Amino acid sequence: MAAGASTSSASAHASEIPVKFRPSKSYEFPVRTFGTKGEKRSFRSEWCAKYDWLHYDRTADAAFCHLCLTTEREKRFLASTKRDPAFISKGYTNWKDATTAFSTHLASQCHKEAVAAKELPMQTGDVGEKLSREHQQQKAENRAMFRRILQNVRFLARQGLPLRGHGDGADSNFTQLLHLRAFDSPAVLTWMKKKTDKYTSLATHKHMHGYTLEANLTIACTEQELEIATAYAVC
Repeated sequence: MAAGASTSSASAHASEIPVKFRPSKSYEFPVRTFGTKGEKRSFRSEWCAKYDWLHYDRTADAAFCHLCLTTEREKRFLASTKRDPAFISKGYTNWKDATTAFSTHLASQCHKEAVAAKELPMQTGDVGEKLSREHQQQKAENRAMFRRILQNVRFLARQGLPLRGHGDGADSNFTQLLHLRAFDSPAVLTWMKKKTDKYTSLATHKHMHGYTLEANLTIACTEQELEIATAYAVC
């Protein structure tokens, strides 16, 4: 049996995770005898203030790392992790060398992995939530801009004007109309500065224009129909 460990604790071997117990200064701890000189030592409540992961088991008069114990019982350690049984399953009782043992455990790979296992789900949740919000915002922006672009195509089609006009790219009727609308909506100008995924390529225009004609958007497309078309076309 490893020095400073106890095997008598029923709670240490239970399947449930114990509630972390941090004894008060007035708590009366059992006294243990150490060495040939019969030195008497006991657990000290101030250790819990210095090492907030300590859990004192009153039944076994032993100390555990509540963080590592929880990680072990939730099966969140990697299979290759070298466990520290004195602080997970057996319980530490060698009060004579306690502070040294606590510091050693704090710096151990076992404890570091337990800290990472505790923090990772929270970080992941925060990142996932943030990405979800950003995705929803991006979808809303894409739909709004796609609606504006489709309105441009419809306007030019109604006026019998070609999308390209006498020039391509920045000189086309379509692009010039977008720049005109940017005076009322700076978001349009920001959109135009994007390098990709802005629905302004010639191939996209032709597709929109064909769709517009086929759906009779040039004459009778209502705002409700346009809204439905936009919602299904952009995600």
